Amino acid sequence: MLISTIRATVATLARAWAPRKYHRLATVATMRVTLTAICLSVAPACFASDDDDAPLRTPTVIVAVGAPGDEIYGAQFQESAQAWQAAAESAQATLLSVGFGDQGESHAADHLTQLGEFIAQQTEGSQDAPPLWIILIGHGTYANEVAKFNLVGPDLSAGTLREWLQGCQRPLVIVNGVSASGPFMQELAGPNRVIVTATRTGAEQNFARFGKYIAEAIGDMAADLDHDQSISILEAYLLAAARTQAFYDSEGRLATEHALLDDNGDGLGTPPEFFSGTRVVKQATAGQAVDGSLARYRVLVSEDETPWTESQRQQRDELEQKLEALRSRKAGMDEEEYYAALEKVLLELAELYREP
Repeated sequence: MLISTIRATVATLARAWAPRKYHRLATVATMRVTLTAICLSVAPACFASDDDDAPLRTPTVIVAVGAPGDEIYGAQFQESAQAWQAAAESAQATLLSVGFGDQGESHAADHLTQLGEFIAQQTEGSQDAPPLWIILIGHGTYANEVAKFNLVGPDLSAGTLREWLQGCQRPLVIVNGVSASGPFMQELAGPNRVIVTATRTGAEQNFARFGKYIAEAIGDMAADLDHDQSISILEAYLLAAARTQAFYDSEGRLATEHALLDDNGDGLGTPPEFFSGTRVVKQATAGQAVDGSLARYRVLVSEDETPWTESQRQQRDELEQKLEALRSRKAGMDEEEYYAALEKVLLELAELYREP
């Protein structure tokens, strides 16, 4: 009786998924809410008890604050680091920091070494481990085809960071919000990695404001474009890019920075104007794959109180990715074939939401 009730309701939802007729239902966030309502209406409890699975493990956030060069920048960099600290605390994440707070310019010669040690400690683990977030705040330079993040003491080059992360299987989110950061994307892109840079090339060497805006966006529910009570790195990237452009527009200036996001490993990146909300609305002219399918599921801050275990969260994200993939192929599929495939995925989601 329970399965048949879910099956009948989800069959109706599958037809409501058609975006032209029911665009308000055609979002992952709405489907989550609807499926939750279905499960609550037909079962006394939908979610795993403490004994059903291991508790959700938490991510690690490494925040590196570089050399300020000027007091006004130093204050801003510390504020950005504080915003990331608040986000990490909200996520109950492990926070490791370099050049932040009372560290300031102390142990100047050790900042590069300290950052390297932190990363070495955290890169062990499989692709199913909680994500490792690496946040670079400060200034950057580009000379002799080498991009660097300016630390107090020796600087960190893109090549050095690539070597530190070589062989790392753990999911990665790297946010380089500094000037001339574009080359870091080409060096660091790879499977199971989300790379965000404030600039698209090393030639964009003027002070980058994007780093400030993405630090603010990662904990700002105004970034929650799909209304799922969580802020993905994709959503934070899009809001930060919009606020960066708004700054230049308000000043009547040409933008000297153009942020990119890569999560498919090709190192090319996708600009924010390719998205409407979190949905891709443009295609690359040369036929390259557009990024965003992974980044939309990398979340640090969430107000969703659903007690998901880690395996449940991963299953949910994988099924939602299947839904997005189906929608992208809808135009080339037979209608019955499309709805049959869609119903199958929705039933799997319903099974995930109901009591085992």
